[in-house]
Amino acid sequence: MTLPIFLTFICPGAGLLLGFMSLENREIFDWKSAILCFAMFVSAVAYSYHPSIDSDLIRYMAYVEEVRDMPLAAAMQEGIHGETLWMFSLICWVIGKIGDPHVLPAFTVFVIYYIAMYITCRIGEDFDVPKERIRNYLVFILLAAPLYSITNNIRNVFSFTLVGYAVFRDVYEDRLDVVALLLYILPCSIHPSSAVIIFCRLIMSMVGKLRWFSIAIVVAIDPLLNALYGITSTMSASNPVFSLVKDTVAKAHKYYNDTTSEWSQVIAKSGASKLTKYMCIALVLLMCYFAIREITYFNQLSKTDGDSRYLKLRKMIEFCFLVGLVALSCAPMVMPEYWRFSTLMYLLGAPIYMFWDVTTQNPIWQRFSEMFIKLAVVLMLGIAALWIRNMSYCKLNILLTQPFLCCPVAWLIHNIFKDVVF
Repeated sequence: MTLPIFLTFICPGAGLLLGFMSLENREIFDWKSAILCFAMFVSAVAYSYHPSIDSDLIRYMAYVEEVRDMPLAAAMQEGIHGETLWMFSLICWVIGKIGDPHVLPAFTVFVIYYIAMYITCRIGEDFDVPKERIRNYLVFILLAAPLYSITNNIRNVFSFTLVGYAVFRDVYEDRLDVVALLLYILPCSIHPSSAVIIFCRLIMSMVGKLRWFSIAIVVAIDPLLNALYGITSTMSASNPVFSLVKDTVAKAHKYYNDTTSEWSQVIAKSGASKLTKYMCIALVLLMCYFAIREITYFNQLSKTDGDSRYLKLRKMIEFCFLVGLVALSCAPMVMPEYWRFSTLMYLLGAPIYMFWDVTTQNPIWQRFSEMFIKLAVVLMLGIAALWIRNMSYCKLNILLTQPFLCCPVAWLIHNIFKDVVF
C-alpha cells in the first residue's frame, strides 16, 4: 500500500489532492494509486450526500432498510419500481446487513469512477500516451460526469459501467471469460436499460459499414420507435430475451411520449435543465466528430501496420461512438434520459480524447480540431458548474465535513464490533 492510499483510507476527503500528488510524482507516474485515491474521494462525497429534497436516493435507501431483515430468497424477489431486479436486491440486502444505507451510493460511485479511470489509464499506458493527456482526461471524468445525478440515481450508470467494463475485457483485453459474461448478464437485473448498452456491443462490428445509416436512425428515431412499439406491444413475451426487448421498447416509447406528467412539466419549464441538456448534447456531438475521424484512421492503420492493438482501440472507440448516438437519440425527449448515456460516453471516452490530433496532418483540420477541443473544455466546465450547483440540495454541513471525518478504517471497526461493544 502506497502512502497516498494509506492517507486516503485515513481521510478520504484528502483523496483528491493525494491523487494528483501521485500523478505528479517525478520518479514514477503512479496512476494505480491515483485512481484509487480519486475513487475513494468521490465515494466519500457520495456517502456524505444527505438529500434535503425528495429524490431516488431516498427511496433506494428506504428499500435497503426494507429488505435488510428479509430472508435472502425473499429479498431477491422483492420488487422495486414494479420490477423484480434480483441483483440489485441482493446488493441492497448485503448493504442492509451492514446497517448503513449510505454505503449504497458510496459503493456504486466508487465502482463507476474506479472502472472509468482504470480503463483510461490502461489504454494510456499501453499506447504511451503523454502523462499530461492521461491526467487531463481523469480531470475530465471528475468534472464532466455529473456526480450529483450518479449519486441520486444509483442504478443506471452503475449497471451501464459494468457492461462497459465487460466490453473492455472482451474487446480490448481479448478476455471473454466468465467474469466478462457475468458483467454482460448481471447488470440487466440492476437496470433493464443495460440491454441498450449490450445491444451497442452486439452491433459494434457494423459501425464501420453502417456508420451513416446509424446516424440516420438517430435522426428518425421517434417514428421508428413508434412503429417498433406498435409491433412489439401486440406480441406475447414468453421468451425472456424478447420480454426484455419488449419492456425496453415500451419504456423508451413511454419516455419519448411523456409530455404531460408532473415531472416532465417541471423539466420542460426548467432553464437549468435545458441548459444542461444543450451543453451535454453539444459535448457528445464533439466527441462523436472525433470518434468518426479516429475510427476511419485506426481502421486503415490496423490494416497497413498489422498491429492488433489498433484494431482493439478502434473497437473501443466504435463502442463509445454508439453510446454517443444513443445519447443523441434521447435528445428529443422532454425527460432528461440522455444524461445516463452521455455520462457513460464521458466515462469511457478516453481513447477518443487521447488520439484527437493523430487523424490528419492537414493544418486546417488540425486548427478545427484544436478549436473543438477548447470548446469541449468550456462545455465540461459548464456541465461541472451545474451539477456542483445541484449538490447544494442536501445537508451542506455534512457534505462539506464528513468526507474528511469518515475514516473507513474506523467505520469498519465500528460496524464489525458494534453489536458486541454496544
